[in-house]
Amino acid sequence: TAKLVNASLTVKRVSNVIIRNLTFVAPCDVTPVWDSSESRWNSEFDAIYVYSSSRIWIDHNKFTDAPLTDDKLPVENGQVKECHDGAVDITNASDLATVSWNRFDEHDKVMLIGSSDGATADVGKLRVTVHHNVFDSNVQRTPRVRFGQVHVYNNYYVVKSETYGYSW
Repeated sequence: TAKLVNASLTVKRVSNVIIRNLTFVAPCDVTPVWDSSESRWNSEFDAIYVYSSSRIWIDHNKFTDAPLTDDKLPVENGQVKECHDGAVDITNASDLATVSWNRFDEHDKVMLIGSSDGATADVGKLRVTVHHNVFDSNVQRTPRVRFGQVHVYNNYYVVKSETYGYSW
């Protein structure tokens, strides 16, 4: 029954880490930044942020934005003033990660694998397996992949057509 509520767990420059049997209520950035070049809000703080790490296993966890889901947030600059970032982001040349048997509910940007389109240090790394997860009522990034070699299988997707963007 352990929960991390409105907290971000950073796994940085380590190896052999198991994150298991936790509930993550995604952190809400109270000061998101408006990006006028892209006309969108940028928030900070992922529920789990894996950075330059290897042999990471994220297993049997639950991730949600509830009770503060995006549909309850105000609109500013013509966009919802988004306060949530990723549920699980695996970036900066991390390698050999597994995301398994988790449940991701009511989240926008669920999982990012890779840093940016120009992060050449990620090339040859980011070997990630994503399996037996439930993605329920999410919008996008289940997962989004840049550079990585990602094996995605036996996941279950429940889609709300009015908010759905893409899976992978």
